[in-house]
Parts: sequence; structure tokens; C-alpha cells
Amino acid sequence: MRIFHIFLASLFALALAACTSGASAPAAAPTSASQSGSTGQSTTNVRIAYQKGGLALVAIQRGLVEKQLAQQGITVSWVGPLADAPTGYETLRARSADFFSSATAPAISALAAGTPMKFVAATKSTAEGRAFLVNKTSSIQSVRELVGKSVAVQRGNVAEYTLLKTLETDNIDKDRVNRVYISPQDAAIALGQAKVDAWVTWDPYVSIAETQGNARIIADGSAAPDYGVTVVRSELLDAQPEIVKKVMTALQSEAAWASANLNEATQLEIQQQGLPADVARAVASRPRNYDLLPVDETVVTSMQGVATWLSDAGVIPSPVDVSKFVAPGMVTPQK
Repeated sequence: MRIFHIFLASLFALALAACTSGASAPAAAPTSASQSGSTGQSTTNVRIAYQKGGLALVAIQRGLVEKQLAQQGITVSWVGPLADAPTGYETLRARSADFFSSATAPAISALAAGTPMKFVAATKSTAEGRAFLVNKTSSIQSVRELVGKSVAVQRGNVAEYTLLKTLETDNIDKDRVNRVYISPQDAAIALGQAKVDAWVTWDPYVSIAETQGNARIIADGSAAPDYGVTVVRSELLDAQPEIVKKVMTALQSEAAWASANLNEATQLEIQQQGLPADVARAVASRPRNYDLLPVDETVVTSMQGVATWLSDAGVIPSPVDVSKFVAPGMVTPQK
């Protein structure tokens, strides 16, 4: 059993390391200030932070975002892959990145913590990308059976939102389930060692745990509908809105290609993740969406519902007015 736990921890570390190959090193990312190139032409560097999944991995593999922006005097540094959304927002607060994407819940938590940023785009999330996991030997078959049990989640993240919203849907008081706040890497080991009864997480962690970690799914994220969001540092937006617009135009073009070539984009994303073959097949089998949408009234209403709910549930200390943190006009509405 100890050998298995060491293997599982190593697999998670391997997935993180493999995602890093071919990406720019975050520690050395230049600042997002205008600089003069060797030809005397003014250039601007932007830093795009990313996690271990999503559009950024496709863009890194294809290299077209960098080429399109280079023609406009903009260079791109990819900052990541980062372990999770809180790390991404820490990177923004430290002024070590300019753009980042995550689920709505961690973005709202970041705003509540004072992260200076604005929403520039949204993506409809898929419920299958999030899951409640239990050990294959567990007798637990449903979320209702988690009453009195311990569930690993990451604080203020989409996992905690998914857990609490699902409990609410099933009319289960949130205090009847013991939340254990630990990282995905530690949660995988804790579930394998039966130190927690369940774990709520997202892909690729779901697929890794399901194929390599002796875990099975008892529920997905259907009870907690969500948008993915893309944000930009307020300082860059205020100083150079035209740069932000150009970057988002390039990313939206990449998203349109990915949505039109979904199978190929999925394979590119998986290649960048560097996952074992069986994990890659599991990841590829789940629905995904790459489209970048304007943060319009429909999106804001959805996000505000999440923000209000997080405040009411005590996940964030006070309500957040999402409408005050929207930068309109940075992506084009879909036809």
C-alpha cells in the first residue's frame, strides 16, 4: 500500500512536470512594461498564467497566439502550469502575471481577498469536469451518504462550491459534512489512505485518481452550474486597454479554432499535459468547451449568483458586486 501511495504522489508530480515542458518558465517572466527591441521598435510583454488544463495548453502547442501578437509588437510569456486557481490569483497579486483563467468561485474568492483584476471573458463549464470521488472499496454510493463523513476540498475553490451547492440541492445542511481543506495532491493520498471518505476535485485530477488511484465517481458537478472566467490585472487594463483587447482577440481566435476542431484541440491539450495513456483517454472522454464569450448580462447574473451564494455560505467574508469588476468589449459576441 505504501508503494501505491508513493506511486500516486509521483504521478501527480509527473503530471505537473510534464505540463511544464515547452512552456516559458514562470520565475523569469518579464514585466508587462513597454520595452524597446533591438530594432528600436517598442514592444510589450504580457504574461499569461495558466493551470494544468484548458485553452492555454492548446495555444502553447500551436504557437499561433504568440505569432499573431508578435506581428503587433506584443510578446507572450506563459506562466505555469500552476497547481490551482488560488496560486494563479496569488501570481496576479504579486504582479507576476497579467492574465489568468479559472472557474467562477475561486475568482470571486480572489476578488473578496482584494485581488486587483477585471473580468474580460467567460466560458461555459461542463459538469463532467468536476466530480465527487470515493475509494473503490468504499460503501458510499451517493452524496447523501456523505453525511457525517469527511470530504477533501480546496478552500474557496470550485471544488468547495461544487460540494456545498450539491449538498444544498440535496437538502443536506453543510455542517453535517466535515470539510477537510487540503491541496489536490494531498487529497489524492488522503483518499488512498482512507484518511478522508471522499474528495471533490476537477480534471485532470479526476481522471488521474479514477484510472491510477483506485477511486470511483459518485456524482459530477451538475448541481453547481458554473462559468469559467478570464481575468486581467487592473493595472494593465487601465494603462494599456488596447493591449488587453489585442491579447483577448488572439485568444478568442484560438478558442474559435479549438471549438471548431474539438478532437484535435483535445489531443493537443492532452499532449501538453503529458499524462499516461489511460489517464489521457479518460480526460479525452469528458465533454469540454473552449469558447470565449463576452461577460454580458447573462454571465454577470450567473456569476453574481455564485458570489451571493458564497457569501451566504460563509466561504467569503462579504458580498461582491460582480458588475463593478467587468471590462466590456474585450471579446466579440458569438454569431
